[in-house]
Amino acid sequence: MPAKPGTLSVRGLGRATRIEGFGHSYMVAFGVSPVRGFFADVERRLHVTGRQAGVNGSTVLDQLDELYARELKRRSGPRAQLGLVMWGINDLAAYGPTVYPAFENALTSLLSRMRVAPGDAHAWSDATVKLGPGWSGTGDAASTTRDAALDIRLQRGDVARTLGFVAPSTRRTGALYRFTIDGRAAGRLDTRGLFPNKLSPHRGTPTPFIKRLRLPPGARVLHVDVTAVRGRAEFYGWHLEASDPPLIVVLHQPRTPSYVAYHGSFHRPDDGDVKDLNAATDEAIAAFADGQVVSADADAKLHKDKVFFLHDRLHPNAIGHRLLAGAAIDAFESAVRRP
Repeated sequence: MPAKPGTLSVRGLGRATRIEGFGHSYMVAFGVSPVRGFFADVERRLHVTGRQAGVNGSTVLDQLDELYARELKRRSGPRAQLGLVMWGINDLAAYGPTVYPAFENALTSLLSRMRVAPGDAHAWSDATVKLGPGWSGTGDAASTTRDAALDIRLQRGDVARTLGFVAPSTRRTGALYRFTIDGRAAGRLDTRGLFPNKLSPHRGTPTPFIKRLRLPPGARVLHVDVTAVRGRAEFYGWHLEASDPPLIVVLHQPRTPSYVAYHGSFHRPDDGDVKDLNAATDEAIAAFADGQVVSADADAKLHKDKVFFLHDRLHPNAIGHRLLAGAAIDAFESAVRRP
């Protein structure tokens, strides 16, 4: 039976009291008001409090860098047991169907960082990082214009956890990052050309892309070789996902009665695009195999019915937001009941 209000319990974290949210205008409740939006409705119905960092008209590709510098630093403060994410339709409109690989990686990057506990995010300048020749560091990033290497020295408590290596890039920059753990090959991340081949509205703003690495027992050093630099290669830092991460619900984008609001965009989405976007979202979710990142089917609630949308036929009205909140709560409750 459904969880009682205020008693939703998250595995390893206990009763949920805090929630955080990230996304586009649906998260902000554009045209309705924040207090009638689905994020606020979830807060009320689950008896939790928190903060949403949604931005009207935003794309995860263009917004994620600011979130890394502001909302996602994770240096201190109480943990949120719950998370809500809804992004993607504006990425599709801004960059077209070529956006999916970059969107999937950026969404994975966001979800990975949401799973970090206070104190487990490390900047490039952290004592655990040893930069080889060729690197220079200012602000939030270390960068190089030529082949270079770096080492991350791991502590005993870091093993058997998932490490996230964060390497931002833009349309004009990127590199090939090869990873070895204690001398054994551990994968690669190629950010060259990952960003869609279209000039971003935020010219030159990087997008943090990520490589997730499962650390084996006894791991001591993660070594990274950086080659094939295009323009420049950058390194923000690294983080460890918590052994007991928050429960995050990612809302699918629903089909809308009309996409005419995107008539001036680089690409005008349609129902088929939304289906593909949600498939890319599911690929990002599938990277987290512990059941703590799940999807919610918003389309099954809104049914492309104009009665649940504002006059622009794109944004939900108050009733639509109520239904979105119901989809999110259903997903939360199903996840906590799962063995």
